[in-house]
Amino acid sequence: MLSGLEIAEWVMVGVIFAILIALTIMLSTPQQAAQTFAGFFTIGYIPEGVSIALIAALAGFAGCGGMGNGVVTSYYRDKGLGMGAKVGAIPSIIRGRATTVSPWGRYPRVSPENTRRFKLWRKYAIADIIGIFLLGSFIGMFLPCNLALSVIPIGTKMGGWDVAAFIGKYIMERIGYIGWVLVLITGFWVLFSTQLGQCDVPIRIITDILWTSSERIRKVFKNDVKKLYYILLTFEAIWMISAFIIVYIYRISPLWWLILLAIIGNVPMVAMAGVTIYVNNKFLPKEYKPSIWWLIALALGFMFWMFLFVEAIAEILGLV
Repeated sequence: MLSGLEIAEWVMVGVIFAILIALTIMLSTPQQAAQTFAGFFTIGYIPEGVSIALIAALAGFAGCGGMGNGVVTSYYRDKGLGMGAKVGAIPSIIRGRATTVSPWGRYPRVSPENTRRFKLWRKYAIADIIGIFLLGSFIGMFLPCNLALSVIPIGTKMGGWDVAAFIGKYIMERIGYIGWVLVLITGFWVLFSTQLGQCDVPIRIITDILWTSSERIRKVFKNDVKKLYYILLTFEAIWMISAFIIVYIYRISPLWWLILLAIIGNVPMVAMAGVTIYVNNKFLPKEYKPSIWWLIALALGFMFWMFLFVEAIAEILGLV
């Protein structure tokens, strides 16, 4: 059964993709689309004047963005897929019942049948991650990048609070006021849907950490993880409203605020890659361990995100 948040996200993602695809068909050319597409796979070449910090920000925001990519794996637990049905999930605030969430992960006892099923579940997860999440994330990055390159002259400077409406200005010059409206609607839905999901990300991680590490907390909340989760979510909402007011009052550039947060998003990716390698090799029976190729991919990811983070910070500090 879909939760209220899932239904809202599906609607918003559908609206966003529909508008972006329509604008791309109207304003971009096959040549520009091919150039943008090739840019994602041009390895080892960075055009002169391009900021490493911006590239690191793109990597930090890719997919669900930094820590969010780790939380996505909780989807399988929350849906009860595989062994997820054995550990519980954080329920909905409206229709959800009190649920006991296991503070420990579980894997099936080793047997030929369980090994076969485990590998089958892993194939489903890989197909889901590559066929839906990875492909969808790539399209989600490609469409706005290609649209911006199609309408904004190369080398144009932008910053401050005009960033949100920057593309709209140039699209309005091409197709009129309707373009301005469509871009603002898309921008709003992108920000709203993203933040709707990102509000959940840190709280879900904090909840999981507290729940699995503290028996006292589990006793205080009588093994009902929902109470802890929604109390933390309330505090986060108050903080986010306060942070926005502070940013607005002190006129902090939202673009650089966003870039800094995106760059920091590379740090959780480094940590998660390292922890995943350790956990898979330390605790899983050999029958359930991933192949060496997955470990190599994780190791390469570890080095990639670490490199981008270090280089971006060095650039910001003026060390390179």
